[in-house]
Amino acid sequence: MTRAGQNDIIKNSIQHPKGEENEHKRKNGELAVIYIGQAGFIISDGTVSVAVDPYLSYSVDLAIETGDGKWMRLYAPPVMPDELSFLDFVFISHDHLDHADPETISGIAAVSDARFVSGKAISGKISSYAGRDSVALGCKKVRDFGSFRVSALPAAHEEVHMKDGESEECGFLFDFGGIKIYHSGDSLVYDGLCDSVRGSDVMLLPVNGNGFYRREDGIVGNMDSFDAARLALDCGTGLLIPMHFDLYRGNSVPESAVRDIISAAAPSVRTVFPKPGEGCRISRGYAGLEVSPL
Repeated sequence: MTRAGQNDIIKNSIQHPKGEENEHKRKNGELAVIYIGQAGFIISDGTVSVAVDPYLSYSVDLAIETGDGKWMRLYAPPVMPDELSFLDFVFISHDHLDHADPETISGIAAVSDARFVSGKAISGKISSYAGRDSVALGCKKVRDFGSFRVSALPAAHEEVHMKDGESEECGFLFDFGGIKIYHSGDSLVYDGLCDSVRGSDVMLLPVNGNGFYRREDGIVGNMDSFDAARLALDCGTGLLIPMHFDLYRGNSVPESAVRDIISAAAPSVRTVFPKPGEGCRISRGYAGLEVSPL
């Protein structure tokens, strides 16, 4: 799909002019969930648009020059920061360049009135990137933003790192009118996580894995496909969207391998693999969660 085509999908699916159709979407709890690469997503219910971990630059490529192509983006950003003027909120899970990217954050801040939100441990840095005050979420505290509620949960990026009583890496559990979406940030599965996110309708989980050679390459690891599948299964989720496995060759997993492992570990869990700039529409029907492509 061309860049223009990707932009059309994004803009047509998530911009939210006020009106009767917009109110109808909100009442029926219909959400658009769009993948924008790495761990980045845009979620909209037709009245509010929320980005999570948008990384829409080449900052990692410029910061890590190995000469072997391992840290060159495998695809261009499907949308640029200056095209996201409609965003209302931007959530940042932790202070790694492919999640808290100064170029992306400052670019969105320059064209929008979006509120930037993160865990308390990194809120000062996010404010400096955005050039305005950000919202700091306390760990395991529920915050009501009107159109949705969210709680920040500890993420175990290899392990849970605490600073002044707050987790340095967070996941976010969103509740949009009863449809719950869990974005784990960068995390392993840890004891107690399933209890915190049980009943999530949608899970956005990393599948790039971890291990000795990842650490040797300077990569702080995440859950792999098997653990992501089992977490989704054990928590009773209606939809799993794998992430964080397709942008850099130095930290990638073939999609076919991810599909095979998830199918074997949790065959009853519905899983979709949207391409960058594409996504799905989610609503709750009589038979449960309804999912269709945008």
